[in-house]
Amino acid sequence: MAQYSIREFIHEANQQIQFFEVQKNKLSDISADHAKKISDLALRFQEVLNQITKSLLPEFSESSLKILSELIANPALFSLYTKKEQEKVALQSTLSAVENNKLYQQRDAFLNPETGIIIQQESELLPIYEKASSVVKKCESIPRFSGLLQRGYGTSSYPHQGFFRFFNSEFLQDWKYADILCEKLQVSSFTDALSLYKESKNHYDTIGETLEDLEKQKKEITLLVDSREEAQQLLDSIDARYTERVKMSIEIFLTSNSKQKIAEVFQGNSTLMEQYACLDGLRHQSSYLEQIREKVESEIRELDEKIHKMTVEKQRYENDMYRFRNKRWDHHQFGRKFNRNDEVYQRRMSKYRRTGDTLYNFNDYNRPSFVEEFLWWDIMTDGRLDGNFIPDVQDYYASHPSYHYERNSYSTDYGDNS
Repeated sequence: MAQYSIREFIHEANQQIQFFEVQKNKLSDISADHAKKISDLALRFQEVLNQITKSLLPEFSESSLKILSELIANPALFSLYTKKEQEKVALQSTLSAVENNKLYQQRDAFLNPETGIIIQQESELLPIYEKASSVVKKCESIPRFSGLLQRGYGTSSYPHQGFFRFFNSEFLQDWKYADILCEKLQVSSFTDALSLYKESKNHYDTIGETLEDLEKQKKEITLLVDSREEAQQLLDSIDARYTERVKMSIEIFLTSNSKQKIAEVFQGNSTLMEQYACLDGLRHQSSYLEQIREKVESEIRELDEKIHKMTVEKQRYENDMYRFRNKRWDHHQFGRKFNRNDEVYQRRMSKYRRTGDTLYNFNDYNRPSFVEEFLWWDIMTDGRLDGNFIPDVQDYYASHPSYHYERNSYSTDYGDNS
């Protein structure tokens, strides 16, 4: 019986990993294609929903909303007109209040990047403030600095005077840190350091307060500008936003009720029924494609797991080849571990592509009758493609055991059920 060595295992493992990577990339391409198709179907769904909304609400008026609210049994829609008008008045009031505010009116004079009063004042004061701040921080970071000030070091009020101060530990410490401060400030005496500190502290406090006031004014003007911009954006979008709320209510009604219920509500309106059939078909197309894509993604995750396991095992042998030098595998073990049957993967991928294309290209939404029970999957594939791997299809067959689809005998679009 053939025996395979550790080197042969590593070679085959590399080949197997490469094979898995190739299949994974092909599946990723299919998943990306399905995602693009789903995105396109979503756009088409919204286009049809817009058409239905326009049909059901030709104008945003109290009377039209009343008719619509009664038709789809949604009383909340009737109040939207009043809410919209109230919001419009409130937004216009906000705009008026801001535009009449003197600070807002003079915003350019204050905040123009080149000529604004506040901007110019800040640019003049900031360098002085930052220089003063640097001096203050240097001084106040020196140990004993507050004590030097309290004891009046460098002045006639300092308690340690005369020759004997050199024998006083407090003076020696004060002297040490006073010299350190002079060195940091690059001055010749503590008197100069003290003078520089007092001047800097005065600038730091007074200019700091001025900068705070300027910042408050800037924030106040900015808030006014932002408030006006937000109010204007809301006012500009008010029609679209309220129409969107109506559209969402219509979508919920159309997607949460049975086909038979919709047919009862829209009876006699063939245009709306055609639009609804298109909408319902697009919704199922997207759902089916999403579930197929999830199946593809699950296979990608399985391949990732296989690649990870194979890589870990391969590296274990590569990292300690001497230890495993006598390890062997027979032909059966090798065959089970390294199976590169490309045909199996190609057949499966072909099924995913073909099914995705068939679903995506379907557009005969008026083929089914809403007075009879039907499954969109069978309508879209003419019953020629197996959908048992789709959860929605499985659930439908399980809940409708007597359901049977009669194929279109005139169809020439043949597919297999592999």
